[in-house]
Amino acid sequence: MSRTKALFGKKAGLYRRPGSTLLSGFIPIQPLLQNSNKNNQTPQINSYLSYGLALARTSLGAVAYLAPTIPSVPWVGKKEASTHAVHLFARTLGARDFALGLGHLYSLINSEDTRKWLLAGAVADLGDTIATVIDFKKLPKPYAYGVLALTVSACATGIYLSAVDK
Repeated sequence: MSRTKALFGKKAGLYRRPGSTLLSGFIPIQPLLQNSNKNNQTPQINSYLSYGLALARTSLGAVAYLAPTIPSVPWVGKKEASTHAVHLFARTLGARDFALGLGHLYSLINSEDTRKWLLAGAVADLGDTIATVIDFKKLPKPYAYGVLALTVSACATGIYLSAVDK
């Protein structure tokens, strides 16, 4: 059984707080109660990191699809971000990230193997990183550094989590 499954499996479950919104209401309370051994915090941290990555990817995908200018400005600049072509590409990338994030969330909630979703996201992030590096000199500064840090860290986090979730 994977560490994620042990922490967020069907026995532990996710508990939804009454009156909360859909995404913010799902808080993994049971692992905090079960895992009181402070020497073994790595699996718990990895589980939260995995949820965070999935929620971030899903959120970014939704924003890129619904409001494509917002994530486009740091990547290509304000002038270019307002063009129809950039909106089209931002929406296609947003749909990709939304689907990858939802698949990852679904596998976490249903105690399924998350490695395939983590690796798929890491490959997508690697592609984003390479594209950013290729045109780095043409990208608006200082945003380009932030975009590069974001894509590299998302790729590295996905690879790390897929390696430790066995």
